[in-house]
Amino acid sequence: MTHVQILCAALATGLLMIGGAALPVPADPSKPVCELHMLRSNGETRITAWLRAPDAAVQGTYSLRVTQPGGVTLDQSGDFAAPWGRDLALSEITLNARPETLNARLSVTLKNRTIACPIAQAPITL
Repeated sequence: MTHVQILCAALATGLLMIGGAALPVPADPSKPVCELHMLRSNGETRITAWLRAPDAAVQGTYSLRVTQPGGVTLDQSGDFAAPWGRDLALSEITLNARPETLNARLSVTLKNRTIACPIAQAPITL
């Protein structure tokens, strides 16, 4: 599949391509959106935690947990301030593992409400 075909497929499924991230268009476009992306390249998997604040800047915290085969767990968390109308990479981890062998979970807390963020439908392979 060429880059043009990939872009057309992303646009046809209602995804926005902004800043290298493809985040879904939410049912309520004024609400923040979060998602985990896995990119497979050269035998490694890059996991990126994304957040979009479409209508207003938001502040909060995030927690990312990735468990690898053998029970090795990586935890990253922290505060963030997301500008309105932009995608923000909250965290990025690169591992020498296939995406299907990883268990990754992202949660974002905004105004005392914690949201479990989905993983993109399928790993992106280059």
